[in-house]
Amino acid sequence: MEKEQIKKTTHDIPLEKTPTQQNKLKTLRTYQGDMQEYISKNNTSIATIAVAEQKKKEKVDIQQNVQKYEIKNKFLVTISISLLIIGLVAILSVYLNQIMKDAPETQQESSIISYSEKENVELQSKQFVISEVENLIEKWNNPANSILHINFVKDTESLDRAKIGNITSFIGPNIPQNMARSLTEDYMFGIYSFGQNAPFIILKTKDYGLSYSGMLKWEENILDDLDFMFKIQGDTSFYRFEDESFRNKDLRIVRSPERNTIFLYTFLDRETILITSTEEVFSALLDKYINSQITR
Repeated sequence: MEKEQIKKTTHDIPLEKTPTQQNKLKTLRTYQGDMQEYISKNNTSIATIAVAEQKKKEKVDIQQNVQKYEIKNKFLVTISISLLIIGLVAILSVYLNQIMKDAPETQQESSIISYSEKENVELQSKQFVISEVENLIEKWNNPANSILHINFVKDTESLDRAKIGNITSFIGPNIPQNMARSLTEDYMFGIYSFGQNAPFIILKTKDYGLSYSGMLKWEENILDDLDFMFKIQGDTSFYRFEDESFRNKDLRIVRSPERNTIFLYTFLDRETILITSTEEVFSALLDKYINSQITR
């Protein structure tokens, strides 16, 4: 009798729930309560809610698919445009190449330094050349810092540029032959405007040693040979060349009795000889030469 009473008493004692279980039950009861309240207020059913949730999910899926489709379309459009541009560029390149092949070849004359104008002078005779150059030096009228390129040609019909050997025979009859043979076809005669017109000559050499010694030898007659350009006053035999350093260049200069520079020459580098009248003109031409070398 006592055993049965003990057994009955044990079954009647309720089991104690853990905190986790209590939270789960509380959440479940809250969710159930919310659902019942929602259904009651909106006069709906669980089936209706389920259908609405399914529609919402389908709408999200559709939006995601639309976004993927738009991204794919944008990618395909970008690829198509890129291919179209590449095709057009290729067609244009072929067209331009064909035009270049069909067009007649033209040779553009290069110069040691840039110039503003060019005048062709035909090598008819020494007297003709001297007269033409003197006339250009006297009458050429351009703004300061301008350059006139005197382009010596064989004839005015073909306008073929004269060889350096023809030039030296016209204007430098006393130039040492070794030096003359060292000169290249890259030369320039011109006039620099800086308030008054100043002539200049630029020669290129392939042998610095021969040209340096040749210029020293030519000092005996260079003033006479180039007098038609530089107009040395008086008896040239009284003038003497002197050494001078200017802008890190070694100059050989001639001064007038008043000690004004009237003639000079220098090596701009081991390949380039500049002949002109004053240090001011030399400095301006040096700057133009440096700029031309950068862009040439």
